[in-house]
Amino acid sequence: VLVALLVAGAFAGVEHFPYDLKLEWEFPDQETVDFFLHVPKVVVDTFGWCGVGFKLGDEEDLTMAHSDLFTLRIQSNLLDDRVGLGNITPPHDYKKGCENNLELDDNYSMDGDTRIYKFSRKLDTEDECDIPLKQGDAFIMMWAVGQLYQGDCIAHTHYNRGREFGWLTEDYVDDGSDDYLGDGGYVQTN
Repeated sequence: VLVALLVAGAFAGVEHFPYDLKLEWEFPDQETVDFFLHVPKVVVDTFGWCGVGFKLGDEEDLTMAHSDLFTLRIQSNLLDDRVGLGNITPPHDYKKGCENNLELDDNYSMDGDTRIYKFSRKLDTEDECDIPLKQGDAFIMMWAVGQLYQGDCIAHTHYNRGREFGWLTEDYVDDGSDDYLGDGGYVQTN
């Protein structure tokens, strides 16, 4: 029974992306979500940045428009809050009169050769550049990796980005039914 309780307490929602990127989340209270971005060595050694983001689950436009994006500049350990305006490099929230509502822990942890970055934000930041995140809601979860130029993110390639469908719950586990198809699309099978 004790083992079952310990295992049950360790649950977090999880979405798997290509390159073995993984995003996990948990809700430490009713107002906050903690994210854990797993960045494997191949991404650290090959790219300058990686990012994840959210669009509302009923969104029909599958571009980056109407999305809330979080980009991590890997070597400088900087996490940017960005707003998706379409298929262009998304601007920082502050450049649109909004705020960076992400709180990145100072240090990442390691699991083998994978870095794990923990960051938090309020579920509803009341920031017009952010999408309110609600426990239990469906979202299109986006991912991308790319290079840096003069210290900032530049556009990813067509093959280094994509999106998947999932639910923001602590018991959601990506089952692979909507994995990357090579064109950035997703297929919802259930």
